[in-house]
Amino acid sequence: MYCLDVDRYGKIVQLREGASLNALDGLRQLFLAEVPTDVWDKYVVGDVLLNKPKQPSPYHVFDYAAKQWIDPRTPETEWPLVRAKRDRLIAATDWTQLPDVPLATKEMWANYRQALRDVTLQPDPFNIVWPVAP
Repeated sequence: MYCLDVDRYGKIVQLREGASLNALDGLRQLFLAEVPTDVWDKYVVGDVLLNKPKQPSPYHVFDYAAKQWIDPRTPETEWPLVRAKRDRLIAATDWTQLPDVPLATKEMWANYRQALRDVTLQPDPFNIVWPVAP
């Protein structure tokens, strides 16, 4: 016998072996004869163990209250990530602007570096078109 401790939204919080009469604070229990191997990919409605739908992207989190996947990202949370990536890419090309680098190389990389600076002018932080390095 196995016991699943489940919160009020159906999220499985704990799996225990053996029957237990004491539920953890605020949780209810669901007893099973066998535990599926993918128990953490499930949720509970009433006394029924259900499969979560396929996760649409790595960014989605399962909302147990709504019983669906949601993407918690917003443009306000995504723009700092875009800027951080842009800054790393620019920093990786700093060597191209040193005094001993040939002028042709400097110009070629300068265009790329400017295109990196311009990524923040794009309207959608979720669909950035990144320039290609020379």
